[in-house]
Amino acid sequence: MRKTVLSIFVSLSGVLLLSLNFFVLAGIRSTNADRRNRLLAMQELTVYADRLQNHVNMNLQYADFLEILLLKDPSASDESLKPYFDLILSHCGGIKNIILAPGGVVRAVYPLEGNEAAVGHDLLADSARNSFVRTAMETRESVTQGPVLARQGGYLIFNRKAIYLPDGTPGATGSVGERFWGLAVITLDFNEVVAETGLLAERDGYFFALRAEKTDGANDFTWGHVDIFEQDSLVRAVHFPNQAWALHIYPEDGWRGKPDLSDLFALASYFVIIAAGAVLLFFHAQQYQERLEQALRDPLTGTLNKRAFRSYVQKRLRQSPCPHALCIMDLNGFKEINDEYGHPVGDLVLIELSRRIGMCLRTTDRVSRFGGDEFILFIDSLDYGETVPAILERIEKSTSRPIQLRCETNSGEFCPPISLYLAKGYAVFPDDGRTFDELYSAADARMYCDKEASKSGKNGKNSS
Repeated sequence: MRKTVLSIFVSLSGVLLLSLNFFVLAGIRSTNADRRNRLLAMQELTVYADRLQNHVNMNLQYADFLEILLLKDPSASDESLKPYFDLILSHCGGIKNIILAPGGVVRAVYPLEGNEAAVGHDLLADSARNSFVRTAMETRESVTQGPVLARQGGYLIFNRKAIYLPDGTPGATGSVGERFWGLAVITLDFNEVVAETGLLAERDGYFFALRAEKTDGANDFTWGHVDIFEQDSLVRAVHFPNQAWALHIYPEDGWRGKPDLSDLFALASYFVIIAAGAVLLFFHAQQYQERLEQALRDPLTGTLNKRAFRSYVQKRLRQSPCPHALCIMDLNGFKEINDEYGHPVGDLVLIELSRRIGMCLRTTDRVSRFGGDEFILFIDSLDYGETVPAILERIEKSTSRPIQLRCETNSGEFCPPISLYLAKGYAVFPDDGRTFDELYSAADARMYCDKEASKSGKNGKNSS
């Protein structure tokens, strides 16, 4: 009898000890699951917040382009601007319409179909729009408003840019020395933006909700599972010009997930989830690197900007003692292209020129748009490649082919083929210099000699 009681006592003690260990481990697992789930949710939230921000800002920036067009020709008719509207809409499918509002009153909406109700809308007299319009006028910056219920129906996002013309240009009187022309407006459909970014109110085990404060000047706009605002949800700001949204996320089963008392399976699942989290972190890091890379690029041509190029060259000169080359190229006659065809055409020429130059280089070489029409190349490790003249000859052969652009000139005519000539100069490390500045000075001097030679016709080319 005593042996039986002792056996039962030992058995119960063992069960109690094992149970205690299990519940301790379960508690640790639950706490870790909470932390893990918050990390995964933040990664998911960051993905959609970045998608929203990038998608909206990428399309809204065209308000600045409209300002450039109207400053260039304030009296331009809606019909003469139509090709530019078509170009914007064809390249940016997220834009719903383009609005011009001289004096703050909507004169033109493109496309007009379905937006007739917006024509004649006095934005300054509209209490739901007035404060945003006034901010745009006072700050001279793009101002985003939305999502807000539009007169033509639906919730829209507006990016308004106040346009001021030099004094003497027809328009309503503004501040001293200039006149307020009106507003250029880029419009996006909120529902289309959400669909384009793949954001849903319920997705992949999460509830999403969005809040934008006082989008009509008085009331907040909310979307999704708004009840998670009152819960312990994670939030990420989505920034636009002079406005920010708050995107929230909360898991359907809470931060600790569904109760699960399976010990071995739970531990195995724990390591699987950690592995999945590592994969998600990898892809999130990739996206971050891509955004970082964009900060090092010229926004027009996509080549390295001046600061990034200089830093890269200085680093390579310190790391590798073998010969390298720095080449400077200057586009002759670029001012005439801008004057004759307009700056939008000039921008397209620079984009095509940078593309052709890039196609002639190796993956180890670098190209940068160093100035308005000046490009600079870094030819890495000449010991293992072609000579600099051979590379420049290949570039000249590519860039000398006339450029045919599918666009219209300032006069409204179809742009004819544009022929280009590049003045070139190069310097070799270490023969011509051991620092970036020394190489640049040597290459720049040779480039100007080439430019002068082209003007005098000594090299068989001209600068026209």
